[in-house]
Amino acid sequence: MSVLVPALERAAAILDLVAASPHGMTVAELAERLALPRSSTHNLCGTLAHVGQLHRETGGLYRIGPAIARYAEAFTEQTDLTREFGLALDRLAERDVAYLLATVDQCDTVYLAHRNGSHPIGLNFRTGMRLPAAFTATGKAILSTLPPDEVRRLLRGRWPRALTRNSVESLDALLLQLEDIRARGWSVDAGEVRDGLLFYGAPVCAAGSARAVGAVSVSLFENEPATAQRERATQAVLRLAAEISARLGGSSAGAARAPAAASKSAMAASQGDAASPARRRQRR
Repeated sequence: MSVLVPALERAAAILDLVAASPHGMTVAELAERLALPRSSTHNLCGTLAHVGQLHRETGGLYRIGPAIARYAEAFTEQTDLTREFGLALDRLAERDVAYLLATVDQCDTVYLAHRNGSHPIGLNFRTGMRLPAAFTATGKAILSTLPPDEVRRLLRGRWPRALTRNSVESLDALLLQLEDIRARGWSVDAGEVRDGLLFYGAPVCAAGSARAVGAVSVSLFENEPATAQRERATQAVLRLAAEISARLGGSSAGAARAPAAASKSAMAASQGDAASPARRRQRR
């Protein structure tokens, strides 16, 4: 087991505090917040400024330095979304669940990777396969991280042809779905892409942005034993999204939601989104 270096831990704590402060911090403020001697804090800040991780302004105010931006850029360049998906599944995958990784390109969901479960799901997903983002669990999850006006601009005048009778009917109806997804942290495709298939999705976010860089989904048959299966799928997709987001230095929109709370409403959400066109019109 590695031995932790206390001075480096204190330096990291200083960087965390300065990064979280919109106006920077002084040595006195940092020493008080961390309960450290002012002399030690002064030396740590001076060293961090010397290597570019902090920048000292006139008057003694410290802000984040240019080296941090280089580290963030290197982190992004060295991180592969598909690779992190595979590594996360090596730890979290359940044998009987199928997993998908996707991103959005304009109005389409583009699938980047998949891992099949122990039984086929009834749709052959391929790397590079495209489907309308408005209908897929991964597409909805990603769109939910965008401002509503941006979603309107993206899809106005480009609404896709329905794939099933359950495909969401209009941009306004999709925006209502996205409101629900933002509130709970996960999405549902209840037969919108293929009749009889159920997909749960969750967004994956990288460092420094609340916009999703991708999304993951898990898939089940709608006619499987309902409550326990769907609750487990909701928990599985939230765990996977949180794991990959953490590996990318970000946080998933659904990561903070307790799995028990998520599973409690999973059945109601899937039933609501799978409602008949007439029922969805009544909701609007």
